[in-house]
Amino acid sequence: KNRAMMRSLLLFVVYDASGWTLPCLIRRETKTSKFAASSLNALKKEKFREVSQALGFWDEARLEVCGGDGGDGCLAFRREKCVPLGGPSGGNGGSGGSVILVCDARLNTLGVARRRTKYAAPSGKRGQGASKHAKRANDMYIRVPPGTIIREWDPPHRVAGELTEDGETMIVARGGRGGRGNAAFKTDRLTAPRIAEHGENGARRVIK
Repeated sequence: KNRAMMRSLLLFVVYDASGWTLPCLIRRETKTSKFAASSLNALKKEKFREVSQALGFWDEARLEVCGGDGGDGCLAFRREKCVPLGGPSGGNGGSGGSVILVCDARLNTLGVARRRTKYAAPSGKRGQGASKHAKRANDMYIRVPPGTIIREWDPPHRVAGELTEDGETMIVARGGRGGRGNAAFKTDRLTAPRIAEHGENGARRVIK
């Protein structure tokens, strides 16, 4: 009977809210029979659930998030028949999209967010003539479970925020602002500006 039983130790490394590692040893006995194997699995799940509830199970993911770049402003002038000196008509560029974390109560791990290591929001379009302003780019959403704590990857690992309630959002990489076209620089003294702005770059950072 003693030969048919193998004793081993399971080591679970868990983290509490302060960030300290707390190793927990759980002893198990494995038998060769199917009944013993099923009982062992049930016992292991129960012990792991107790440890997770008591100390908090830590799930970590490294994400590189990039906000979209803003579109450039347009440098154009109105040219139509029978309209002399139509003036500037360059539109503004669209702002880039932002990367946003969304708390989803249906999730309990970071498996959805860990499918990709880099999230880049789309960039804004460039402005056009005839005073046509570009559309703002769409935002990119990443679903995370409740209780997610967002930190900087690089030291000193400062805390950026925490998502606890369902539907709560947090912007982790804001998109760049779109550049202004030359129509925005028209004044009483400067009636024909020949300047336009470039779009701003989106924020880029690594979080965990």
